[in-house]
Amino acid sequence: MGDFKDWVRNQRATATTAILTSFVLAVVYVGFTHPTGLISLRITNFSFQTPWTFLTYPWEWNIFGSGMALLAGIFLLVWFYQIGSIIEREMGSLRFASFFGASILIASASLWTVAKSMGSPIAISGPYLPIAATSVAWAVRNRSAVIMLYGVIPLNGIFIGWSFGVLTLLMFGFQYPALGLAACIPLFLAFLFASDKIPGLPFVPNGVVIPLRRRIDPKKKEATTRGNVQYDQSYFDEVKRREQERLEKERLRKLLGED
Repeated sequence: MGDFKDWVRNQRATATTAILTSFVLAVVYVGFTHPTGLISLRITNFSFQTPWTFLTYPWEWNIFGSGMALLAGIFLLVWFYQIGSIIEREMGSLRFASFFGASILIASASLWTVAKSMGSPIAISGPYLPIAATSVAWAVRNRSAVIMLYGVIPLNGIFIGWSFGVLTLLMFGFQYPALGLAACIPLFLAFLFASDKIPGLPFVPNGVVIPLRRRIDPKKKEATTRGNVQYDQSYFDEVKRREQERLEKERLRKLLGED
């Protein structure tokens, strides 16, 4: 148990690991113990009577309905850990947990409000929407990162971000386009947040960028791979630029005698 705690601390992704673990436990409970045991956590037309469901619906998730659903569920969880840990190391555990919670709430509130105004039935469950919002934030912060799909097809961050947007629009707006637009609201806000376009709410507080765990030779021009994610030189140039800006602000603050 101690080794696991040390490993979590070394990963600097405490919030991501905790969220992922809770999803796995919920999936195991639903799949192997009680298939309808968590159904009270999902969003429905009557969720105004059960307001906690606006935050709990991601944990009502059954991936054992078919082989395809199982593979998609496993992929989504692995993907979340990869990008979530990267984002968390940059913005900090508490801010990441707050961002993920806000994505859950904004997605449910948007969809439920639009569905009620249209008089259409609604049932929302599963963690796709907050993970999609996290994916968009990751894509904005890692535009030049390259994911090797199936180890063969290279996909950069921008393409992945747009893919999640289009997929969300189609999934939720196939029958009711307005619901598709409502589902994209948390993704759009994640884009603004990660782009530092929300006044008074910077993605990284004080412009501090947490350095990568592995030293990178600044003279190295070829792409660097971490896990299944590939970063080219432009990514590290951007990290270096932000760090220089932070140091310059700190120097000016000392010169002006500010605390």
